[in-house]
Amino acid sequence: MGKLSKHIAFYFLVILGLYQLNSCQKAPFNADHRLFIKTFESDSAFSDYGLVIAPLNNGGFIIVSVENYYPLITKTDQFGNIISQKAVSNSSFNLQSGSVIAMSSTGDPWHFLGQAGPLIMRFDTSGKISFQTKVPQSSMTSTNTNSYFFNAVQNGNEFIVPYCDGLGLEVSSTNKIYTYDGNFNLLKTDSISDKRLGGRTQSIYLCTGIQSEPYAIFGQKLPRTLWNSYNNTKIFAARVPATGKVTQTLIDTGDLLTQDQYVLQTLSADSQVVVLGQRYSMVNTNIYYPIAIKFDKNLNIVWKQTYDVDFGSCSCYNIIRCMDGGFIIVGSIGRAGYPDYKPWVLKIDASGNKLWEKAFTSPTGSGEFFNGTQLADGGYAFIGDTKQFGKGKSGNQIIYVRTDANGNY
Repeated sequence: MGKLSKHIAFYFLVILGLYQLNSCQKAPFNADHRLFIKTFESDSAFSDYGLVIAPLNNGGFIIVSVENYYPLITKTDQFGNIISQKAVSNSSFNLQSGSVIAMSSTGDPWHFLGQAGPLIMRFDTSGKISFQTKVPQSSMTSTNTNSYFFNAVQNGNEFIVPYCDGLGLEVSSTNKIYTYDGNFNLLKTDSISDKRLGGRTQSIYLCTGIQSEPYAIFGQKLPRTLWNSYNNTKIFAARVPATGKVTQTLIDTGDLLTQDQYVLQTLSADSQVVVLGQRYSMVNTNIYYPIAIKFDKNLNIVWKQTYDVDFGSCSCYNIIRCMDGGFIIVGSIGRAGYPDYKPWVLKIDASGNKLWEKAFTSPTGSGEFFNGTQLADGGYAFIGDTKQFGKGKSGNQIIYVRTDANGNY
C-alpha cells in the first residue's frame, strides 16, 4: 500500500479504545517495565500495520494489526516478546472482495470492530467473529464505490455507525446514521442532508461519549455548495437532531491557501471534545501538519492550536488522552517531499500547548505510529508500521515501542 493510499485510509480510521490509566508522571523504574523498540511480522504477511494496542492485567499487551489487510491478533509479555498470534480467517468474511482498513475497540480490550469495505464485524481475541453485517449502500448517489463507516461507536448494547459518501463533486453527499442492536440488526436510519448541514459534506463521525440523538457529529466539508479551486475543505462540528435546527461550528483557516481534514477526536478530562485535524498547504502540497481544536459541550471553540514543522511534513493519525489532562498525538514526520518519514509522537498539555516531541529514527527506511496507550508506570506503548527497523526484511512490519513518560526508550 503506497503512502498516499495509507493516508487516505487511515485518516478515516477511528480508534475508539483510548485506554486511560492513572498518571502521566514518570514513576520509579521497575524491572518488569523495561523499555524497548521491536518489530515483527507473520510468516505470510507482506504488509503489517499495527492499529490497536492495550495493556493486559498480567503486564503484557494485546495488539490488533492488519496483516495483508486482514486482522492479526498478537499477545506479548511485559517485555514485548510474542506469546501468541492469531489471524482472523479470510473465510470468515461475508465478502467476495475487500480488505479490513480500520479497527476499533468496542469498549473493552477483548472485543474489536473491524471494517472491510461496507462490512462491519465484531470479533474477539481468539479471532472468532460473533456478529457481522453489510451496511446498506442503496442510497449512494455518486459513482464512488468506497464506503466510509470508520467510526462505529458503542452506546450501551447498541452500535451506531455514521456513513458519508461525499468524495464525488458532481452531486450532493449522502449522510446517514445507522443504529444496530447488539446482534447487528438494523434498528433505525437517520438521514442528514447537505442542505441541513450546509455546503458539501465529505465525512462525518460521531463523538465517543456523545452518541445518542441529538447527535454530536464532526467531520470535514466543502463550505460552499458548488466546488471551485478556492473552496478548500474545513473541519466542522454540529449538533444534529433527527429533525429541526442544526447547531454548527465551522473551523475557518482564515485564508485560501490552506485546507483542513478531520482525523480523529477524543473526550477531554472535563468531558469536552478535542478534535485532531491535518492542515495542508495549497501552495506546496508536500507541507502538512497537525492541528487541534477543543470544543465545549455546546460545540463552541475553547482553543485552537497548530503544530507546523519548518520545511517538513508531519502526518497525524491518533490522539490519546492522558490523565494529567493533556494528550499524546501520534503519526510520522519527515522532510517535505522526501520519503524518509519516521514514527513520531507529540505530547501536549490540556490547553494544547506543545510539551515535547520524539521521532524514532534509523539510518534508512520509513515508518509511522497509528495508536498508543498510556501505562500504569507513566510511560507509553506505541504501535504502527515501519520499514526502517526491518533488518533486511521486505515489506512493512509492525513497530512496537515502549517508552518512559518523556518518550525515551
